[in-house]
Amino acid sequence: MKSPGQQGIDTLRLSESARKELLARLNTKASSAGSEGRRTDRVVYEPISGVICRLVHPGGTTSNCLIQPRNLSSGGMSYLHGSFVHVGSRCELVLPTIKRQAMLVAAAVVWCRHVCGWVHEVGVHFDQPLALNTFVKSTTPEPPPADPVWTALDGRLLYVEDSADERDLVKFHFQSRGVGIITAADGLDALELNESHPLETIMTSSTLLGISGAELVGALRAAGFTKPIIVLNADASDEARVQAITSGATAVLDKPYDFEDLLKCLAANLALVHNNPAQEALTSQHWANVPMRPLILGFLERLDHHVAQLADLAKDQENWAIVQKLCLDLRASAGGYGFPQISAAARDLYDSLAQRVNVEVAQDLKELASLCRSACSIRDTPPAT
Repeated sequence: MKSPGQQGIDTLRLSESARKELLARLNTKASSAGSEGRRTDRVVYEPISGVICRLVHPGGTTSNCLIQPRNLSSGGMSYLHGSFVHVGSRCELVLPTIKRQAMLVAAAVVWCRHVCGWVHEVGVHFDQPLALNTFVKSTTPEPPPADPVWTALDGRLLYVEDSADERDLVKFHFQSRGVGIITAADGLDALELNESHPLETIMTSSTLLGISGAELVGALRAAGFTKPIIVLNADASDEARVQAITSGATAVLDKPYDFEDLLKCLAANLALVHNNPAQEALTSQHWANVPMRPLILGFLERLDHHVAQLADLAKDQENWAIVQKLCLDLRASAGGYGFPQISAAARDLYDSLAQRVNVEVAQDLKELASLCRSACSIRDTPPAT
């Protein structure tokens, strides 16, 4: 959808005092009735100038309206509108932030109810969750993540960014939380630091001079780094996001981001690592068949190249038919050599390619690569017989 214009029709046609009275009555009624079944906490959100909304109606026609928000949550919002809106209708909202900026948010209508006269209340669900403190001032600041996850970062977090301004800003934010971080200005420095420092987590910009963020992620994974790598996506494009995930990134966060969201992302992935210690290598079901072991090891020697070829070809949708053929080949051979998990992952990737969903293709490639790395580790430490 294109961005809605900055003008819209006021469908409510109510005076300011009438709007306030109606909102007060609805808020009082909701308070006495309970939570209204919402999954996420709501906050009052009533911009004085209202909100511009571009609605796409079932017949394909569009309209720009000036709506009156009632409340806001990270997952959606409700607003007052001067007519009925069909459930499932797509819309774009221009939401004012606390810094008096405007953010374009895509959403879908999930419910609509009559209030009085021509006034209806409409509920929408956002395509992507929002950080509430971008739009409303919080009276209870969220504390930093609890130990031991948070303290694990101190002195063991590497931030790779070629912009000195961004390095200084991020370093300041972490140090104000009592967490020391290491910084690097390019990918080569980051690779050297990975060899000389015991790192817990690495954050990198997607756009670096020389080695790109995605290339750095791939090099770190090839060097054996298994902890979380967070890619900060500078151009916020799907292509960059897919490249990062395919290369082995744990998570991708689009710039500009709210620092609290970065903390939550780091804490969640660190907790996942600490709560799930390293698992044993993926072992062939036929490993007990001693005469077959040389065949299994030969398959594993070729597996690295096979998966790297899949990832490289998958970057261009024109190659996806070839990638599907390779997936079918891997599905058959992996099952025959006693790796049903790899076989199932190859089938999942095949299905995602057929549906042509970039993000799912990237996630399935990442899962397949992880399983293959686990299986290939047997070459260094063969399982006990």
